Amino acid sequence: MKEFYELLNQNKICTLATSSSHSPRASIVEYIIVDDSILFATYPDSIKAKNLSENKNISLSISSLPQFSTIDGEVCEPTESEKDTYTKIFLERTPEFSSYVVNSRLPFTYFKIKIKKAFYNASMDTETKIIEF
Repeated sequence: MKEFYELLNQNKICTLATSSSHSPRASIVEYIIVDDSILFATYPDSIKAKNLSENKNISLSISSLPQFSTIDGEVCEPTESEKDTYTKIFLERTPEFSSYVVNSRLPFTYFKIKIKKAFYNASMDTETKIIEF
């Protein structure tokens, strides 16, 4: 489990898969870890936000070869504190978004990933570990 969270913390970009009406969609998303939770945000009118309003189930992939992980879960609403932490870290990483902040928030819809199962592989020479949550 420690290696799994190290991989998550060492990266900040993932491929997020959503679907709606049986139509899949893969999107590149910047994520932030807040207290062992994965958070991301997107514009409310984006395809991924619309898909997630219809279907909360997601899959995402994170890779820093030879390590990689695929996570299956569902999205839920983060707490206000988690949103504040996300905004703070996001603006530290990408200060060019600071002009978009209104009332201490970005014009995004925030999501928290509730992990159901993770598939983690430390190297090409090892078996994939399945982590149940």
